[in-house]
Amino acid sequence: MGELNNYVFNFNSFRLIDVHFTINSEVASKLEKGANIQIAPEIGVGYQLLDNKKVITFLEVQMIKDLAPFSFSIKGQGEFEFLNEVSQGKELERIAYINLASIIYPFVRESIADLTRRLGFTPLLMAPINFVEFYNSSAKQLEPENKAV
Repeated sequence: MGELNNYVFNFNSFRLIDVHFTINSEVASKLEKGANIQIAPEIGVGYQLLDNKKVITFLEVQMIKDLAPFSFSIKGQGEFEFLNEVSQGKELERIAYINLASIIYPFVRESIADLTRRLGFTPLLMAPINFVEFYNSSAKQLEPENKAV
C-alpha cells in the first residue's frame, strides 16, 4: 500500500458552525408558489491541520442577491482523522478541497433544503458539485500570473 496509507482517513463528525438566512419580503411576496428560482451560490472551502493527523475542513455556501426571494450563508465543518501523519502542502490542500469537501457538501446541501422548506419556500435542492473542477479552477485563480515585461 506504500504512500497511499498516508491518505486513509476517517470521517469523525460534521456540524453547522454559522447559519444566516434573510427573506427579501418584497421579492418573496411577488413570487408565485412553486416558481423556479435561478441561483448561483458562491462556494468556499478551507481547512486546518490540527495535530498532523486531524484535519478540520470548512465549507461555506452563500447566496446574497437583492433580486432573490432570500439570501443565505451556511458554513459547515467536518472533522477527519488520518491513519498516518500528514503535513501541510499542496497534496493535503488537494485532499481537503476535493475529497473532504465532497464528503461534507451533502450535509450542507441538506441543511439548505431543509431551511428553505421550513421557511415556507419550495426546498432549494442544490446541484451536485464537481470538486475536482472546483479545485482546479480555484488553484488557477491562486497562481501568480506570468507576465512578460
